Formats: sequence, structure tokens, C-alpha cells
Amino acid sequence: MITKERPNTARQTGRVLEDVKIHVKIKLAVLWVALMFLYIYADIKALFQPGIMEQLDVEQVALQNDTEARIRELTRNNAEKVRESIERSILTLEKQKEKNSRKQSSLIHEPAEFYETASQAGKMFKSTSNEIQKMLQSHPSESKLALCKLLSGLEIGETNTKVVLSSVNHSGPCSSAFAPAPPVGRV
Repeated sequence: MITKERPNTARQTGRVLEDVKIHVKIKLAVLWVALMFLYIYADIKALFQPGIMEQLDVEQVALQNDTEARIRELTRNNAEKVRESIERSILTLEKQKEKNSRKQSSLIHEPAEFYETASQAGKMFKSTSNEIQKMLQSHPSESKLALCKLLSGLEIGETNTKVVLSSVNHSGPCSSAFAPAPPVGRV
């Protein structure tokens, strides 16, 4: 009988068993997959413990109630803020409307009042007008004295100028016959 010996492939081929190099990324991927399977296994196993499902239901109901309560609170707070904002806007608009109405009223009535005052003051200013005419026709040295005699007061402000004539009777509302002068540079 002839027996054949099994040849030792490692010796006959001259190759020695070597460690195969596995790339680090592949090792990490396999470890990650194994870790995920362990997490899944632990989660599934935990579900089979008694009372876990009831506890999850209670937690879910509590979370839902908290969420609804928070939504109601935010809605109520926002509704109050919106209501307050609307009330402030209404008050602001009413004030603006009142202010515009006063302006409109004054624009309508002031020209009529000015015309009435000017027509009533015609007699009052007639003598002053005559004196001004005489002053303009007089010699420059005399016109200075006449002007000083004519003006009893002069008030110059930032927004207006007031002239007080000495020959005018001040008992009536003659101040409304003068319009304020615009500030310098804002004409």
C-alpha cells in the first residue's frame, strides 16, 4: 500500500501564515454595527420587562399634557400682548385724529379770524399808516426819530418778531393781526 502523505501546503509552497491587514475604516465600521446591534438588543429586551409599556404610556400622556398647557399659556400671553398693542394703537390713532382735527379747525378758522381782525383794525392802523407814509417821505435824519416815536416796542425771538406800535390802541385783539415770522434759513 502506498500511502500518500498530505503535503503541508505552508511548507511546500514556502509560505508562512501571515496576518491579513484589514483597513482601519473597515474595523471601525464593523465595531459601530456591533455596537448598534447591542443597543437595539438592550432596548428590545427592556420592553419585555413588566410595567415598562404602562410607564411609557404615562410619560407620553404627561408630555402631551405639558405641551398642550404650554401652547395654551403661549396663546394666552400672545393674545394679551396683541390686545395691548391694539389698544395702544387705537389710543395713538385717536390722539392723532384729535390733533389733525384741531389743525384742520385752526386752518379753517384762523384766516376768517385774521380777516375779521384786520378789517376791524383798519381804523386803528389808519393813523399809523399815515405816520409811516410821512416818515418815508421825510429826510433820513428825521425818519430815524419818527421811527423811534412810532415803535414803542420790538421783540425779536427765534421763531417770531413782535412789533408794538405806539399809536395803536392795544385794548383789542390786535396781536392776532400779526403772523409769526419763519426762522432764519427755514423759509
